[in-house]
Amino acid sequence: RNAYPMTRMSGSAVSYVTAGELTATGGTYPIGITQTHLTDMDRHSVVKEVDLKTFLTADKEVYNHPHELAVHEDVNGDGVVDARDKKSVLEFDLWNAHAVEGVGHRWGMSIDLNSCIGCGACITACNSENNIPVVGKDEVRRSREMHWMRIDRYYSSDMTKERAQKEGLGKIGMYLDMEVPSEKPSVVFMPVMCQHCNHAPCETVCPVAATTHSNEGLNQ
Repeated sequence: RNAYPMTRMSGSAVSYVTAGELTATGGTYPIGITQTHLTDMDRHSVVKEVDLKTFLTADKEVYNHPHELAVHEDVNGDGVVDARDKKSVLEFDLWNAHAVEGVGHRWGMSIDLNSCIGCGACITACNSENNIPVVGKDEVRRSREMHWMRIDRYYSSDMTKERAQKEGLGKIGMYLDMEVPSEKPSVVFMPVMCQHCNHAPCETVCPVAATTHSNEGLNQ
């Protein structure tokens, strides 16, 4: 709403400082926000993080557990093909059918997740530069925004996979307890890029320079 009537004149200048009183009306007003659409508890399987002491002194298997993919073959030899049959992701190659030799440099950009503060300036710039349709508050409340990129947000939880194993919790119980935030939760942000642009507008607006890159896509 227009707050200009609340201003007053102080001599020949306009004063924007005034006293006011807030009173609860008891009513409600729906708002449309995207901040909570992709907010998740726990992040050990998505965000790899470790304190400096552990990084310098422990083996990488302690803080960076290997990723595996389920395959349609009897890997463990139990006579049944199911989700327990897995192989290391290092055994797979997505690029065998897409030779890249001799094509020259291609633009790329990496993001310094230690610097990202989740401000959303990159999303605003992307919408503006690419004329992404604005669907309105009602559709945003239904999670139908048409952004080309997003920022996922992950909170820490006192419940971890290791703790669940010690307490004998199954997967469902573990995930339910992970939805309970820590007393002092920490948060990490993970921008998920559209990978469309050659000169991405999201790069230049980052207030912490998490997205600057060289000609070969390396952070500077």
